[in-house]
Amino acid sequence: MKRVLVGFLLCSFVLVVLFIPLASELSLRGAQNTLSADVVKPQNMQSTSTNQVQPPSASINSVLTHGASTDQVQNAEGAVIAFCIEPGNLSVKEGDVFNVSVAVEDVPVNPGMESAEFHVSWDPTVLKGLSIVKVMFQDNSIGWDELNNTEGLLFYVHALCSDSIAGNQTLAIIAFEAIGQGSTSLHFTFVAACSPDSDKLNCESADGSVTVEKGNGASAPIASNKPENVLYTLTIIAGSASDRNTLILPPAIATEYVPFSVNIEIVNVTDMGAWEFGLCWNNSILNCTNAEIYNSNTWQTAISIDGEIDNNFNSTHGHYHIAVADAKEPYSGNITIATLTFNPVGAGTTPLTFDHVDVCDSDALKIKFSTTIGSITANEG
Repeated sequence: MKRVLVGFLLCSFVLVVLFIPLASELSLRGAQNTLSADVVKPQNMQSTSTNQVQPPSASINSVLTHGASTDQVQNAEGAVIAFCIEPGNLSVKEGDVFNVSVAVEDVPVNPGMESAEFHVSWDPTVLKGLSIVKVMFQDNSIGWDELNNTEGLLFYVHALCSDSIAGNQTLAIIAFEAIGQGSTSLHFTFVAACSPDSDKLNCESADGSVTVEKGNGASAPIASNKPENVLYTLTIIAGSASDRNTLILPPAIATEYVPFSVNIEIVNVTDMGAWEFGLCWNNSILNCTNAEIYNSNTWQTAISIDGEIDNNFNSTHGHYHIAVADAKEPYSGNITIATLTFNPVGAGTTPLTFDHVDVCDSDALKIKFSTTIGSITANEG
């Protein structure tokens, strides 16, 4: 059986091919347990001091010794590493919980980057920082990071012990809650990077911005019967610096036989004409009981393929797959595309991972993206 890809779905729509049931032609990808057994836990240290938190004096020497302000730093190498916020501009509503990532771009292969430090500030009356999850410096690294919601500050200092990175990479994912109306920049007050030889690298930065509007909930239309117990949000971050990066979220805690839901969202997308995802989980711990799909209000003629829940996809995994397209009215912005409801049927920890994702524009061209994955720990009821 041949599996219909989102690109084919979009092309079919563009050519005005009448949609007919294609279930017999679908073959879902095998569920993959891609999540590391050691899920990274965020450093979420909240400061209650009214004084501005300062970086520790005993931070990584290879970073702080060569620290720099957000003005560009020059050295003999000449290359410039750019620290940036992704997505660069966001519009959310009061009560929304959302993620942004901090990425570096144009890191030269020679000498490469071994350590990085950045400080970010924001208006604490508009946003509240919830967690920092290391991405690039997960294993075999040392470092320190901290959130201070009194001042609206974040500090991040990490270094690899025996390796280096190059190219475009995501350093961390930061979760925020929108707590007040207004606009705030996500401003880099300090950036620095060092090579494996502890030589400072040229750095510059590009700030992000967030606008919080009145109301609650995501910008996508949400059905009235959506479960209240939204335990997790998995994000497809369109337009990311590195294509198909995976950002690991900390685990969420559920209780056996107490249903909860998981939202799937796409953020920072431009001219989207189609999307597709497959999600898998351990079927001895979770059963999926419902899947609800949300389309933009502009997608009046959307067509979809599959959308069936299979809790017995194989002997160990359940699986859900859906593909949706509407090339007449491409979508730009942030949107919650699905809510899946789960019932924990056993105690234990299960990865909750995408085994396939695609996002295409209105011309059926692939859009770069990164995704978040995570895990659910179900405690005995």
